[in-house]
Amino acid sequence: MTRITALACVALACGSAAAQAQSTDLERFEAAAEAMSAQMFALIAEERPALAGALPDTDWGPAFREAGACVLDRIRTATSDDNVERMLGELEGLAGADFGSLAEMRAANDSTGPGLPQERMMRINSECGMEDAMRRRMVESGFLQAMQQSRQGG
Repeated sequence: MTRITALACVALACGSAAAQAQSTDLERFEAAAEAMSAQMFALIAEERPALAGALPDTDWGPAFREAGACVLDRIRTATSDDNVERMLGELEGLAGADFGSLAEMRAANDSTGPGLPQERMMRINSECGMEDAMRRRMVESGFLQAMQQSRQGG
């Protein structure tokens, strides 16, 4: 899995404190992931303008919601409810941050998470279908093809 795909999976918005209190964990995860994905793709477009026309949609939809619910359940089972709450708060903080570059966003994202090894999180994302959902979206939008072409100088 590429770093961008991994970041998008993790990443895959925030509301006010009152709205957050009324939101389910899945709704919070979805909102934060959508906001982070939108910011990530905007940064990619700034850094690699050739990709700007092929940026994927960031709205979750059913496949992402199903995968997101699975990811949260697996993290909760492996750690705790408190840890999921902490992770969601961190994601909401990242979603509300204004990053100056993709590298800055990656560094901030690397310092947060559910307290599980990165390899385990990648496996959870894969087993739950998050990676497949993101890859499908990147293929459908033409983003992966555009990335390959830009790497080849085309």
